[in-house]
Amino acid sequence: MTKGYAAYYILLTLGIYIIGAAGIDLMDNDATQYSTIAMQMKDSGNYLEPVWRDWEYLDKPPLLFWLSSWFFSLFGTGHFAYRLPSILVNLLGIYSTYKLGKKLYNEQTGLIAAVIFATTFANFVVNHDVRTDTMLTGFTVFSLWQLLEYLDNKRISHFIWTFIGIGLSMLTKGPIGIMVPILAAGPYLIFRKRWKDLFRPEWLLGLLIIAIVLSPMVIGLYRQHGWTGIEFYFWNQSFGRLTGENYWVDNSGPFFFVHSFLWSFLPWTLLALVAYIKKWIVLIGKKEQNPEILCLSGITLVFIGMSMSSYKLPHYIYVVFPLVAILTGAFIEQSFRSVKWEGFGKPLTVGQIVLNILLWFAIILTFLIFPGAAWYLYLVEWFILGYFIYTLTIKDLTIPVIFRSSLVTILGVAFILNTHFYPSLCDYQAGPIVGRELKKMDIDPADFLVYKAHRPSLDFYAERILPRSEDITSFDSIVGTNHTRVVFTRAQFLPDLTNEGYRFDTIRRYEDFHISQLTLPFLNPASRDEAVRICYLLSLKN
Repeated sequence: MTKGYAAYYILLTLGIYIIGAAGIDLMDNDATQYSTIAMQMKDSGNYLEPVWRDWEYLDKPPLLFWLSSWFFSLFGTGHFAYRLPSILVNLLGIYSTYKLGKKLYNEQTGLIAAVIFATTFANFVVNHDVRTDTMLTGFTVFSLWQLLEYLDNKRISHFIWTFIGIGLSMLTKGPIGIMVPILAAGPYLIFRKRWKDLFRPEWLLGLLIIAIVLSPMVIGLYRQHGWTGIEFYFWNQSFGRLTGENYWVDNSGPFFFVHSFLWSFLPWTLLALVAYIKKWIVLIGKKEQNPEILCLSGITLVFIGMSMSSYKLPHYIYVVFPLVAILTGAFIEQSFRSVKWEGFGKPLTVGQIVLNILLWFAIILTFLIFPGAAWYLYLVEWFILGYFIYTLTIKDLTIPVIFRSSLVTILGVAFILNTHFYPSLCDYQAGPIVGRELKKMDIDPADFLVYKAHRPSLDFYAERILPRSEDITSFDSIVGTNHTRVVFTRAQFLPDLTNEGYRFDTIRRYEDFHISQLTLPFLNPASRDEAVRICYLLSLKN
């Protein structure tokens, strides 16, 4: 693979990122809550003490909020400005994956790894459904790359950037930002018997750099929450999930991240699993000092640690995806050089092609789930599908068939997801639609009330914090005090209002669904009407 070939496909990938970032509404609840916090920061000018609505916010470190609020100041409040900082950090992560893969193996491995990481299904999702993990992953692989550069050439710039990167990772999602480099680089140094590097006194100076980077957040935590906030950040939020001290608990099992990985690393999952197993065999079977240990230890130890957590979500494991991509890239590059038949063996090639075909069937299914797509989307998708079929016939000695065909497959899948599937989902998310309408109406928050139907997207897309009520007593009090004239609620709560004697006209009816938690009844057009919730924008009568 040439640099030009890799750059071409990464630019296509970036284009799909941007299409999604510009054209897809933010999904409730996390992304819309984070964007609302950033909006409130921008409006208040208070960056050290985050708030969400009128609550002092503690759950996540503030870097995402800081950067997004600054971009709101530059470009205006909107979902593209919210996502743009994360996309830029993700590009840093893609470049760092290339450099780290090149450092550990060679140029070809680095290029393949960068393309694989950029085009995982997870990466397409996290660049529009932006959480803190997008930045965490980018800064973490950057700090690992800089650390290995420093260990080899001892340049002070690499040393400084290593610990700035770790500090920024911790500013994004807490102590996991330092644990991943430790769990990856520690066994790497031990395995290679680099004891002096393991116990270098300058690591203490590195901790000082991290402390300087974290200092604005720590000051804010202390001012807002006292020592409780600092303890929560450095212990309860991360390690407390292992000890049971954190109140977040779910019923996910110990293999939750295994099946999360299987779908989120598509279309490269099969190749990644084979690469992971083969690299362990290589490491155990050879006495030489192999680079595999850095990626293998980082992946394995982080997987085990996160699997022991009392609370899990699929995106938590994305932080190790650059390391998985490097292992996979090394496997592809080495196998292609050493084996004649496309470098992978017939069973693996056939299995990957079958997986790609299944992905094409899945994307064609989206046109049945949400019919009525624009004609040009059909045209583009048929063109990409035709090129996929053509890739199966190419006898190119520089790029394996299953790599090229998988790359074309995921670009076709991601293009339709970002131009058709996710925008169609957003038609069933009432919050952004109502928020935009309220913004156009230029309604005073005192004239509006959300009754038992609040979502953070309402506040963000209305660009104002909207009053809400969760019981009829407070509803009566707010309406009586503010002379509320417009109400947003769900159909099931209309009897609460009529029983209290309120009269109203319907401004608009909405079909609403929690689109970040899809179900088969919702995806089936025949049963969708039964799965959605009906909401109303009401005008109260005097």
